[in-house]
Amino acid sequence: KLDPTATIYSFDKMQKAIEAKDFEGTDPFGVPILKFDSVMAGQVEVGAGPLHTQFDSKGHGYTSMFLASAIAKFTLGEDVVTTDEEPFTLIETIPVHYNIGHLATTEGDTVSPDDNYMVALNKWSIDRYAPLGPLHPQNFQLIDLKGGEGPLELIADMPIGIGEPHY
Repeated sequence: KLDPTATIYSFDKMQKAIEAKDFEGTDPFGVPILKFDSVMAGQVEVGAGPLHTQFDSKGHGYTSMFLASAIAKFTLGEDVVTTDEEPFTLIETIPVHYNIGHLATTEGDTVSPDDNYMVALNKWSIDRYAPLGPLHPQNFQLIDLKGGEGPLELIADMPIGIGEPHY
């Protein structure tokens, strides 16, 4: 959470590093550890506390930032970018409330994201909603991705029950 960069890894580079046995050692269970520089495609400085990343079909990544309480939108590498944007470039951030952890894009965990919406699964909603007993509720925020081609827009906000929100 303290490194302000999001690192993008290349699956092709991983495959080549495995074939070349380009390892820097093994973990305690004997699993080979790939060299960081051999598999990294690029890095983007997104902001304070990057955590989780989702993707659209337009060549963008969206990373939640726990400390900045925001989501960063950035471009991916040249091989996947479908626009004229420079690879590994921060495009914009949108603030969320408060201390986002997970985020979910519609069909974002599949090979065919629909590029329409993202849900910010925020851990705290301090003073945003009435407390229920000793705890404050968490909250979800719905963000319009504009098909991956426009500025991010917060369009809905709702409290949810207690506990850290996940999918």
